[in-house]
Formats: sequence, structure tokens, C-alpha cells
Amino acid sequence: MNGWLPYGLSGPVLLGAGALAVAAVCLVLGAVRLGRVRRPRPPAVVRPAVGVEGLAWVACHSPSCGHLQTQHLEVAPGRWECVGCGTVRAPA
Repeated sequence: MNGWLPYGLSGPVLLGAGALAVAAVCLVLGAVRLGRVRRPRPPAVVRPAVGVEGLAWVACHSPSCGHLQTQHLEVAPGRWECVGCGTVRAPA
């Protein structure tokens, strides 16, 4: 009977160690994701390589354009007017 005692106790000890390992991995991944969320990202303005000067593909943020990237004309420095719906986007 005494020979089986270490085997009986090793199960709960290994399960506890596994739970601690999973918790440690979750904490590390959570810290990495939190660091990614806090960094602000500037809005992307993609200028075509060949085409009209002052024309760029920018996210429209208008329901009529479906919140997709559409062609915008630069009407003033930092202000873009959507070709599809006419919405003017000001710098953030």
C-alpha cells in the first residue's frame, strides 16, 4: 500500500503545475496584446504610384460608401473629399 502513495499524490501535484503553467502563458499573452492595443496608429493614406496628383485611397467612414477605402481628392492640406459621396475628411 505504501508503494502506491507517491503515485496517488503525483496526480494532483501535476495538475496544479499544469494550471499554473497555463495561467502564466495567459498572463504573458495578455500583456503582449495590451501593449499592442495602447499604441496609436496613424490613419493610412495610400497614394497611387501613377495617376492624378492629389488623389489618394482613404477610408471614407460614410454609410453610402460602405466604410471602404475609396478615392479621395485633396481639397486642402490634410483635407480629403470623397469622389463617391462628397464627404470631406479633416485631419484627426
